[in-house]
Amino acid sequence: MNKDLKIARAEDLSMALNEFDTDDDSMYLSGGATVVALLNANLVSPTKLVSLKNVNELHGIEEKPDGRVQIGAMTRHSQTAGSTVLKGSLSGIREAASKIANPAVR
Repeated sequence: MNKDLKIARAEDLSMALNEFDTDDDSMYLSGGATVVALLNANLVSPTKLVSLKNVNELHGIEEKPDGRVQIGAMTRHSQTAGSTVLKGSLSGIREAASKIANPAVR
């Protein structure tokens, strides 16, 4: 693993995009399991990881005024599995999320 690896903790979407744009060898970090596995296997060698953990715009499930439903990229599977917004034709998403991994991982 690159000992000079920097971690940027983005506080909003604009900051996440700006941090990523300042370095061609950046990677976004969400949950981390996949990135850590790739780093440990020496399959990737980014110079910067941009953490998305605190980017509120990427969290949650929201029904939009026009009826569309938006699921943020950082929404946890457990939140998706328990969502009351995902109903009717969208209930399959809720069902699938409830089957991913085990409850501790979700």
